Amino acid sequence: MRPGYIPRELTPLKGTSTLDHFAVFDIETSTWPDDVDLMSEEEVMAYHNKTIDPFLVCFYDGTKEAIYRGPDCLLEFLRNTLIKPYRGVPIFAHNGGKFDTVALFHLIRTTDEFKDFKIVPIFQNSRIMSMVVSKSDHAWSFRDSFSLMPHSLKKLAIAFNTGYEKAKMPSIAYEEDPDAWDAYCMNDCKALYALLQKFNTTLQSIGGSVGYTTASTAMKTFRHTYLKNPIANSLEFNNLFRKAYYGGRTEIFNMYAREEDGPFYYYDVNSMYPAVMHDYDYPIDRPIRQTDVRLSALEGKTGIMECEIEAPALEYPLLPYHADTGKLLFPVGRWHGYYDLDFIRKAEELGYAITPIRCWTFLTGPIFKDFIDTMYLIKKTETGAMREIAKLMMNSLYGKFGERQDMEEIVLNPASIEGLYLIDSERGYYTVKKKHYAAHQIVQIATRVTSLAQLKLYSLFEMIASRGGRVYYCDTDSIICNRPLPTSDELGDIKLERGGVLRKGIYLLPKVYINVPYDRDESIKTRAMKGFSKDFQNKRSFEDYEEALLTGDFSKFNEYRVSVCTAKKAIIQHLDGFVTCVEEKQIRNCYDKRTVNDDFSTKPVVVG
Repeated sequence: MRPGYIPRELTPLKGTSTLDHFAVFDIETSTWPDDVDLMSEEEVMAYHNKTIDPFLVCFYDGTKEAIYRGPDCLLEFLRNTLIKPYRGVPIFAHNGGKFDTVALFHLIRTTDEFKDFKIVPIFQNSRIMSMVVSKSDHAWSFRDSFSLMPHSLKKLAIAFNTGYEKAKMPSIAYEEDPDAWDAYCMNDCKALYALLQKFNTTLQSIGGSVGYTTASTAMKTFRHTYLKNPIANSLEFNNLFRKAYYGGRTEIFNMYAREEDGPFYYYDVNSMYPAVMHDYDYPIDRPIRQTDVRLSALEGKTGIMECEIEAPALEYPLLPYHADTGKLLFPVGRWHGYYDLDFIRKAEELGYAITPIRCWTFLTGPIFKDFIDTMYLIKKTETGAMREIAKLMMNSLYGKFGERQDMEEIVLNPASIEGLYLIDSERGYYTVKKKHYAAHQIVQIATRVTSLAQLKLYSLFEMIASRGGRVYYCDTDSIICNRPLPTSDELGDIKLERGGVLRKGIYLLPKVYINVPYDRDESIKTRAMKGFSKDFQNKRSFEDYEEALLTGDFSKFNEYRVSVCTAKKAIIQHLDGFVTCVEEKQIRNCYDKRTVNDDFSTKPVVVG
């Protein structure tokens, strides 16, 4: 796309992107402690800003195998890779954006041998999704396959059934058995190569096209095979309509599911976002500003309304609200907001007082139906790679429509600093803020998907209440309650999670909880603690959660973790390069998205 060009519509794609020629690499390095529970704070902090030393690099391009050993292994790898045969060839490492590519990034920028090379990292949050290394008119591309297939290599090898398994890391030093380490590292390379091959061929068999990420792959596949007519995007409205874009609903309605009040049931909606994408029509043309904004005049229309809201006293309020803290609340009271018209109609039915201000409507069509029909059938009837790819495609597409136009890039030693922001004078790092316009940025589509998904979740609240039950916890497409509900495996229906009949549970914060199922199978997931390591989570008992809830003492929910410092964090914190860093994760305060009562039930907060 030429600079400054602003696309006016999303059009079908004629060509496809494939991975016909690519390579992979893997780096082995010095290690650091995984479990620091028994270490003192001083011992743990000794690992902050500690250099990580690579000792082995393996490379594979489908034909050539190369192994580089010793302290200069990474340097030798680059000398043998930044050459003519690999110009323009994507070179993948799995989770490379948080490890392998980070090592390359720091080595290239600090080594005189590469002083004439330019590095352009493209970040996906803290991960280097892609890094282009160039000299004159020649460029090499290093990519993270985790952005494309967001699961561990071990899980992917099982799901894709390529004939390779993730091998167990040798337990002895490299010097003691170099052959074992060489075999381990090369096996990882060949396993990843086979995965990417199968990803590519399987995707092509269903009319797909490969992108840099799961979401961009889903978008390319949608545009290549399933989009029949152009969709107008109205990019100038994106920031305005984004005000009606709300994420998933995660709330605690009762923090303590006591055994005497059970049993409890943990349900999940079968592919909730794909379900609403399949069942409803979505905007296909530019917004139409309505002069008559009364709801009666908007009957049957799809659109976005700006309005004043007065919410009644409901146990489960419907409409979301972006608080100044950044949290998504579901309050009672009065406020001003932007909402999908289907949200507004349901709110009025529930007793909300709506005062319309402005409204835009859209012509619509069933743009996702064929795409979801195909992918869901594959998910239900296939196994292995085909099923895994269908799941990824279904769940990743809608978010691409909500992509932001505002971008921030990190620039190393720019030729001009005009318009740039300095973040590290010693190393010459700057950031530049840009506007990025893409044809798929149609936020009104993403807004409608998430709004309809929240309405679907709310219908479960109503079903439970109609049976005399109560909701204890919900998270986007799942719900825990004290009433049995009808289940099925059809798209959009609910299923009981494995081990989903519960004796008791405690819900400290959104995505921080523990359940005790009647089924004692140890493989059943019983707890979540977002941001904490799995080992740390598994060591926390029901009694630990109970003590924290009853006393307010969260000292047992404090974890020090040693990990690789991401490239972005190393830049911002002025660390020394490819190093470890120590992070402290803790639960600092109690649940505040609703007001907590003395019996640990909760009630809506009041705004306005």
